[in-house]
Amino acid sequence: MAYFLKKTKNKKGLYLQIYESFYDPERGHTAHKSYKPIGYVHELQAKGIDDPISHFKEEVNQLNQDFQTTKNAKKALQISDESPEKLIGYFPLKNINDKLSVKKYIDLMQTATDFRFNVFDMMSSLVYARLVHPCSKSKTYDEIIPKLFETYDFSLNQLYDGLEYIGCEYEKIIEIYNHQIHQLYHFDTSHTYFDCTNFYFEIDKEDDFRKKGPSNCSRSDTSLG
Repeated sequence: MAYFLKKTKNKKGLYLQIYESFYDPERGHTAHKSYKPIGYVHELQAKGIDDPISHFKEEVNQLNQDFQTTKNAKKALQISDESPEKLIGYFPLKNINDKLSVKKYIDLMQTATDFRFNVFDMMSSLVYARLVHPCSKSKTYDEIIPKLFETYDFSLNQLYDGLEYIGCEYEKIIEIYNHQIHQLYHFDTSHTYFDCTNFYFEIDKEDDFRKKGPSNCSRSDTSLG
């Protein structure tokens, strides 16, 4: 992969963008993708950048140097630098997740995007990591996902992009899961569970469903569901 400064001339002026060049295995040749839009040269000059082209060429050079440094560091990584610890407590759920055959549908949805990582694998890794060790997204990426039994290949920025995509397509993804679950398991919604940690029932006495318990509102005259 490499970065380069793309200059596009149109009626408004000369427009600058930083592009990344990478090998696309599906197409079998090099492809290009916008990495960062910059702006028109005359507008950049008005903001105080005397020579925008030279200025952003230096930024491109730095990006390429950083990428090469990271690439060389990965090559120099020794086995002893990696923790031998593996977290496998999520295997029962992984087995269910695999049986649902949801991946083929999420992969189909992803064809409408330009993501260069697998959304389903990223989403699954977050679920598995949450099962074995709940923590922040950043800590999950740095400390937990590397200890999962499988290897996942996506950057932290890609993880955040994937989460934004999942948020936008949340209803579709839930619909897919519900449909696939229904194919394998019988739904019984006569009793359902919801998180009632912050809710209470104002009742005179306990019954089989509502029992006396601590209230987050510090009330002693309430029953929790």
